Amino acid sequence: MTTTQARKRDDRVAMRTERWNFLGACSVVPSRSGRCPARRLRDRQENGEVIDVMVWEAAREQATKLRQEHQTSDPYVIARELGLDVIETVTPVGMAGMIVKKRGEAAQIFIDSSDVPGRRRFTCAHELGHFVERENIARDDDFSFRDERGGRYDLHEFFADEFAGELLMPAHDFERLEREGATTTTIAHTFGVSTTAVERRRDRLRKNPARSWV
Repeated sequence: MTTTQARKRDDRVAMRTERWNFLGACSVVPSRSGRCPARRLRDRQENGEVIDVMVWEAAREQATKLRQEHQTSDPYVIARELGLDVIETVTPVGMAGMIVKKRGEAAQIFIDSSDVPGRRRFTCAHELGHFVERENIARDDDFSFRDERGGRYDLHEFFADEFAGELLMPAHDFERLEREGATTTTIAHTFGVSTTAVERRRDRLRKNPARSWV
């Protein structure tokens, strides 16, 4: 087994076994694909009843609501309108970005200034996803996340990635471009992201098709 294969295996195991809680009422369901956990959280009410929601559903729903409320997909604009400080700077080797939130203070997002614009844009959206998960769902006012390239991939990272994908590349717009025959490069240019982000988004949407959030 190669180092890369071992890392992927460890990530899958961690994602299946990690005790990660949004509201203190999560339940774990075995994953059919084995690639990511089918974990649900009880965070939405419908007709007076609490509904179990998949993590990817919660992430996409939060991104959609935020995009509609702010009338933009620009993570920099949304972050600043929410009162976050966004700082592009030279980060330690291997670190793409980081968010730090201290109790009673504004959250700060740090982004590696040496990355290309599309990568920085995704990093900003990813860190914003961490903020939304902790503030809006977990009601946590003191937290930090340091996102390392190739680092451990847990459910916090899974949520942030799903959030960023939906914010920057809305599912229905993405799928429309695919039906029209747009290339990966064209889609990346349309959404202002990297081709790697497009390929990952395509893969995630195939595993978990889009739904309409109301």
